[in-house]
Formats: sequence, structure tokens, C-alpha cells
Amino acid sequence: MCCRNSKEILDHEAPFTFLIRVCRKSGEWVDQYITAEPDEPEFVSFHIQDRPYFPKVGVLLDHHSGLVVSFEMMKDIQEEGYKCIDRFVDYVEQNMPTKLLVARVETYYLYLDVCKQRGLPIEMVEQLEYAKGFRNGVFDQFVD
Repeated sequence: MCCRNSKEILDHEAPFTFLIRVCRKSGEWVDQYITAEPDEPEFVSFHIQDRPYFPKVGVLLDHHSGLVVSFEMMKDIQEEGYKCIDRFVDYVEQNMPTKLLVARVETYYLYLDVCKQRGLPIEMVEQLEYAKGFRNGVFDQFVD
């Protein structure tokens, strides 16, 4: 039976069952029915200890190109912020940027001493040009 002549082939007695066309080999298509799994609602807790964990991410972005030049994930910036400083120092030793732009107060104070020692100006800005695009790109990786 062809679905061009009749739509009966599209209907199935089992709920949430659909006709699909699958490529088995190059150029060989096969029709088959699949049944979608029912969506089971899950309890959502509003207690902070039950929430998913989202780590802090330290990212060095090139202000002109948006290129990620360094990336570090940490659970707590106060305990593990030294990882970001180590990466930053390594980057500065090899590339010596003209200044460091930061958008968060905690980031400003994390890098302030290193910037003073290196003679590198540090500047607070309202928004970092490529930060939003980076966040969206990372978020998209987890949503798919």
C-alpha cells in the first residue's frame, strides 16, 4: 500500500507508533514502524543539595577574534582559582596581551595581583564581547 493513495499505512493500532523510512545500506531504504517511549514525569526538588551541579568555568578569550586561548573548570573559585591564575600566567608569558578585560568582580580580584606583578592593565567592563557567544556554544553542547 502506498501512502500517496491512502493514509492508512501511516496509522497504527498502537499509540505513539509511527511509520519511518530508514536507510539500511547506501541507496536502500526500508519502511518500518517505531514506537515512542512514553514520557514519564519526574519529581523536581527545589532543595539546593538536590539541584544539578554547574561548575565555574574560567575562560580566556581573545578580545579581537573571540578565540578561546585557555579554559579551566572548577568547583569553587575560592579554592581552585589558582588553576586559572596558572593558565593565565602561562598565556601571558608567551603572548603578553596589552590588557585584561573582565566583567565580574570576583574575576577582577582573582587576577589583580598577577596583573600588577606583570605590569598588565586590568579593566572592568560591563560586558565581554565574545562571552555570550561562548556561553551559548557551551550550553548548546549540553542541550542536544
